Amino acid sequence: MQLMPPLKVFLKKHRTIYTIRKYNMTCAEVDIDGLICRRIPLGRILSKEALEPYVKESGFETIDAWWTKIKEINPRIKEFWLYKVEIKE
Repeated sequence: MQLMPPLKVFLKKHRTIYTIRKYNMTCAEVDIDGLICRRIPLGRILSKEALEPYVKESGFETIDAWWTKIKEINPRIKEFWLYKVEIKE
């Protein structure tokens, strides 16, 4: 699983991060820069407002910054999937 460099730093510091993907995946172990993490699906996201409860642990300063990056990377996608990623102990 890939994360942008600043988000990798956030994950390493906080051990948990919420991330958005354009596809629905199951719970699994994933490798992020040599760290074994658990990817936990939390559901479908259809709007920026649905991300509000997760923004503090997203690695972004604001919901607008997070949503702007999501739409920049995936301009045509209308439905996204939210995941909690946590470093396994």
